[in-house]
Amino acid sequence: MQSAKNASEVLFEEYLNRQGYSQWQHEPDVPGKKKRIDYRLEYRGGVYFLEVKEFDGPPMLEAFGSFDPYGPIRQKIDAAAKQFKDSSPWRNWRSRPTPPACPER
Repeated sequence: MQSAKNASEVLFEEYLNRQGYSQWQHEPDVPGKKKRIDYRLEYRGGVYFLEVKEFDGPPMLEAFGSFDPYGPIRQKIDAAAKQFKDSSPWRNWRSRPTPPACPER
């Protein structure tokens, strides 16, 4: 059963469609996975699994000072990475595709 999409997932799907990605699924069934992964994308002969996270931290204040976003972002990345660590055939996948809209690195 698929869960309700959050605002970030809706925006991500709009991005995929605008960029011409048509071979994607939201919360696909993945054999051997206990938790749902947000997206499965087929691109250039490869299969990529993607997690999309919603950032719902406190609003930024309009004041002078500094803000280090690293901590909250790192927490989101670490939480998403745990979903890829269980014993499944996908556990060693660590590739990040470069979308066609981005220059090759």
